[in-house]
Amino acid sequence: MEDYKKEKFKKEVAKQHSIVRRSPKSYIYLIKEQLKNLKGKILHMPGLKHGIKTVEGETAYLECIDFLNSQTPIGVLKYDEELSKASQDHADDIKNSGITAHIGSDGSSPDDRIERYLEWEGINCQNIDFGLKTAEEVIISLIIDDGFKDRPQRAIIFDPDLQYLGVGVSDHPDYTLCTVLNYVETISSYHKKNANKPLSKNILSGKNKVEEDKQTRKLSEINDNDVRDSSPIANNLGDKFRKQIQIKGNEQQQNVSQFSDDPHAPKGAVSVTTKTQTRTRGKIVEKKITNTYTLEDGSQEIVQYVERDD
Repeated sequence: MEDYKKEKFKKEVAKQHSIVRRSPKSYIYLIKEQLKNLKGKILHMPGLKHGIKTVEGETAYLECIDFLNSQTPIGVLKYDEELSKASQDHADDIKNSGITAHIGSDGSSPDDRIERYLEWEGINCQNIDFGLKTAEEVIISLIIDDGFKDRPQRAIIFDPDLQYLGVGVSDHPDYTLCTVLNYVETISSYHKKNANKPLSKNILSGKNKVEEDKQTRKLSEINDNDVRDSSPIANNLGDKFRKQIQIKGNEQQQNVSQFSDDPHAPKGAVSVTTKTQTRTRGKIVEKKITNTYTLEDGSQEIVQYVERDD
């Protein structure tokens, strides 16, 4: 995608994001229109050669419509160019390295990438979408949040505490496009030398370097004649990711699970999403981290812990 088209796409994602927050019911029509393309649990999107396999099928769409009918309108998000640079860094990393996680190939967390460009306070969150080619489709995917009982992506979109949005987009060799969205509650200052700012020492010790982004199991494209089981870990991209991890393990002569370095991960975890809330008390920076783990049986377990930087 040409640079000028990327910029237009990013601005449109931000616009649609604010539309659905300001007027949740306005998206009901769009969701009903997309529902017409759902055959069983396979979504046949115009312009795509293959169907997109859903986990819940029609159930998730109908639940989302009920949610939007009852959702109270909230304030719009401010699109921020510097925050978007952090999002673009990760989108480019996903394109170039093939990762499918919130943690970058350099070990950077969303916090670290944001802190290259600005200082922030309060909450920061990140959503990632694979495969969808219009801003409206991206937002629909995130608010339906197929396959996740607590709808964590939707919760981020409608979190009233979040005030700023950054968007990054890159071409993807397997899924056409990858869209990265970063959110913060408050921006306190910007850095003058963005690209030269080193990574924060508060990097989560590489705990989740191999965490699988939740999108990797819900947006895998499949051939119409290749319908696979819809369990949380049975899908094309998820399988591909686990194979990559196994290859790396063989190269390092290690035999460890993808969450072996995460002391907080429950047994049977297959993916994780992270929400971070930061508070500053004098010289002490305190981060409250909430990890939502998805287990092999499709259930979810939430683990919270605090990290401090004195």
